[in-house]
Amino acid sequence: MDRKDIIKKTKTFMKGKWLSIISVMAIIWAVEFMVSILLKTNNTMALFVESYKLMDLEVTPEYIMYMARFTTGGSFAILVSSFISSAMNAGFLMALLNSIQMNAKLRFENVVDMIRHHFIDILIISVVSSLIFSLLLLLPIIGLFLQIVVSYMFAFAYFILKDGRAKDGREAIIKSVDETKGYKMDLLQLNLNYYIRPWIGYLIIFVGVFFLETAPIIALGLLILGLVVSAWLYVLYIPYAHAATAIFYENVKTR
Repeated sequence: MDRKDIIKKTKTFMKGKWLSIISVMAIIWAVEFMVSILLKTNNTMALFVESYKLMDLEVTPEYIMYMARFTTGGSFAILVSSFISSAMNAGFLMALLNSIQMNAKLRFENVVDMIRHHFIDILIISVVSSLIFSLLLLLPIIGLFLQIVVSYMFAFAYFILKDGRAKDGREAIIKSVDETKGYKMDLLQLNLNYYIRPWIGYLIIFVGVFFLETAPIIALGLLILGLVVSAWLYVLYIPYAHAATAIFYENVKTR
């Protein structure tokens, strides 16, 4: 796979469309933030129990049952928030692929349409991937590496679903695993071309650490500069990374 050709195609597509894509991403971030705030709840029962002990109050069975229900509600809220985030991301990727195929600007209503038309299949892919990632967390160090591998194995699932090349989410996952064989490293290198750039800001922050004791004003200035540079590069290049992944899929699909 010619990475330079993918990057060139991505630049061509992004001309005049970057603003529409980042605007949709901003709306999605805002929705996710609002949902997390609305569903936010403290689901750490032990914290409340310990606080009661510190206040010399009796931790009664009734209180334990109440906090158990509260904890369950908090866990459910986290699951709901996680699925909404996954659904928004899935809808975004599918709508972005459609924009690339149509050579049109991305709109938020396109994301909503994709979610509405593929809701059940998005749920299936989201649940399967979440379960696998959760199990891999049980493996120290190597689990993180395996999560990256699995994420690239599933990278085409939503695109395949959007193209109607799978009858359901399960088949989309199976086809994605099959079609990414031999391409995972190429896709990783392509993504790193964009994802590595915001780290320039982190490098500036790292340099500032050396001035903490001798010149705290300089350290503070480098911290602020690093954060601004990192945020700007993220906003600038992450839309390119998503578009490049979709274009990569289009090239693999035709082979």
